[in-house]
Amino acid sequence: MKHLTLAATVTLLALAQPAMAISPLPAKQLTEWCKTDASETSACVGFIRGYLAGVFAADDTQNESARSDFQERATKTRIGKTKFGNNRAINFCLPESIKSSDLAKALIASAETAKGEAKSGSALLSYSLRTHYPCK
Repeated sequence: MKHLTLAATVTLLALAQPAMAISPLPAKQLTEWCKTDASETSACVGFIRGYLAGVFAADDTQNESARSDFQERATKTRIGKTKFGNNRAINFCLPESIKSSDLAKALIASAETAKGEAKSGSALLSYSLRTHYPCK
């Protein structure tokens, strides 16, 4: 009986621990990663690619049923050929020939001009993409 009580107590204590929240990556940390290493396998480029994958996945999901065939054709023919960002809702358009290192350089440049506007890495990257790659 003592062992059962001890096991129940340990289980309850383990379950009673507060859950750890995932905090956003600070903009300063992302900037340092990109300044240090912007190679294809770096944390900087991994963050940028993950961010873009999430943005475009969310955009695709949001617009699957919202856009008609006509809207889709009109968007493709009027905005021009871009690798990413044919939908103006994401607020940036990347050229087809964009390199990850170019995105990292833009992010570093934006860190200087975004003073205070972008506290998280994702906010800084969003600011950088909107600033350096606006849709025309």
